[in-house]
Amino acid sequence: MKKRFCRNRECRAELPESVHWSAMYCSARCKEIGCHSTADAISSSDPLSAVNDLSIQRGATFVRFGYRAPGRKYWRYYPGDAALILPLEKFPPLPVSGNYRVILFDERLGHMPADEFSVHIVGAERCLTLQGSLSIRVYK
Repeated sequence: MKKRFCRNRECRAELPESVHWSAMYCSARCKEIGCHSTADAISSSDPLSAVNDLSIQRGATFVRFGYRAPGRKYWRYYPGDAALILPLEKFPPLPVSGNYRVILFDERLGHMPADEFSVHIVGAERCLTLQGSLSIRVYK
């Protein structure tokens, strides 16, 4: 039987064969964290050009940024009401300096989950955490 691994990027433990066929996580803690992580964030002296270059290489037209506060289960997505057109001239207002998921969308605003990556962003304009959206979807 093919080996299966925990979907949590920080864990990646091998799942035993006795686990149910549809199980994706090795523990309740890993399931709570989920499969998205910013532990492997790209650190760059110019994160804006890194986001632009990697996003365009992966065929994206629009981008959003996801942030999860320490100790929280849910993600907030910025900007809260729309996706930004690539290439970016500056980062949107973000709640804190830190690691962000870069969520990519194609020209029809279709989410491209396999192409997401994480980047460390410092020095962006600030906003309130609550100004982010709880939904990853965008409609404009």
